[in-house]
Amino acid sequence: MYMESIEVQIQERINLANNILTKLNSYVEPSRVRSSSRVLSVDFTAHSASPQVKAIILELSQWQFVTKELLINAFGETSRYTKLFQDSIVEHKIGFNYKEELTNETNTGIAALYSILESMKVAGPPSSYSPNKTSTKEPLVFISHSSKDKAFVVALVELLEGIGLDEKSLFCSSVPGYWINLSKDIFEVLQGLFTNRSLYVIFVQSPNFYHSAVSLNEMGAAWAVRAEYCSILTSEMEFSNMTAVVNSRQTAIKVNNEDAKARLTEMKDSILSFLGKEDISAVIWERKRDKFLSTVDPSYKKDTSPSESSNTEEYQQLMIEKMKQKKESLLKASIRGNIFPSSNKGSLHLRIFNAGKSTAKNIRIEWLNETSTVHLSKPLETIEDLSPQNNRDYRLYLVNGHPDTIRLRYTWDDDFKVDNTFEEGLQL
Repeated sequence: MYMESIEVQIQERINLANNILTKLNSYVEPSRVRSSSRVLSVDFTAHSASPQVKAIILELSQWQFVTKELLINAFGETSRYTKLFQDSIVEHKIGFNYKEELTNETNTGIAALYSILESMKVAGPPSSYSPNKTSTKEPLVFISHSSKDKAFVVALVELLEGIGLDEKSLFCSSVPGYWINLSKDIFEVLQGLFTNRSLYVIFVQSPNFYHSAVSLNEMGAAWAVRAEYCSILTSEMEFSNMTAVVNSRQTAIKVNNEDAKARLTEMKDSILSFLGKEDISAVIWERKRDKFLSTVDPSYKKDTSPSESSNTEEYQQLMIEKMKQKKESLLKASIRGNIFPSSNKGSLHLRIFNAGKSTAKNIRIEWLNETSTVHLSKPLETIEDLSPQNNRDYRLYLVNGHPDTIRLRYTWDDDFKVDNTFEEGLQL
């Protein structure tokens, strides 16, 4: 089961890299301004990238960092798998051909991950691989945030102090008593925490958070080591703006939403269970929770109606809905496709895979492009069944003038329902 989990995570990294390729392919380079002199033609375009390209470079760098951490956590720093991916990372140089260079670097990283997946299927995990992930590391709650949100974070620390957390069980770099001593190197301390402690990470997601490279790297590292986590969104942050690797609305608390009280209670129960601490009384908790919300949400109004019973009903309804969603996810398959390089020039591989948790049956694949410049080595047949994380591969042959993308429609049956459908465009 652990091996399957690693394969799923690597596939997720490939999907994110394909999103980067899509952004690169859709980016239109600005025209270059040249001298009008008849004697000399000089290119006056600055040797610097546009804000859009800089954003893509940052996204690629974060993708490489998180992927490397994932492989180190799974196989070890000296593993051949980790080294294979590490060798695909090069220094970013911004020249006139930066679009081509970034595309090649991203494709090289994707190819390395596909090679790792294929090698794992044939040769199994390396000798350094250890699936026994039972940990005796001391638990710690880690608040990841932007220093510009200090006032919000101070209120959050006070809330956590109220349920029994102290300097031994809580780390927050912006609050005295919970931060890094002056004699310590911040990056060494952070690396030690992610390596030596069992972490529950609270991401304070705000517009400031997404402009902090340190915060985004902390998020990437937490995702890579599969730390437990939740996100708290400030009042000015919207769910739709959660674009980093931790972006699930299901594990997020927005302080000015109607369900904030119930969500905070759920976070409290989760943290106390993680730390092995006893719960506090409901009356004390509600008072501290309401104080926190009134501090961080200017529009907060304390509910004067009998809150205990209504909150209990709201919390129970929330838990029932989450249990229902979790049960449904176990019944669902998810058919998707990926394009990755082939060793033969002029051809690519098309992989159809099941990213869900249930077996897909009677899978029908429709080719939606009207073109004769992309050819398949064999017809897209109906696949009788495809268990989770398994796949079927086809070879694509490209002719000059082929489109940038192909569109496919998948239809399948699973334990949840008959005739599920999904359409997607795959970058060639």
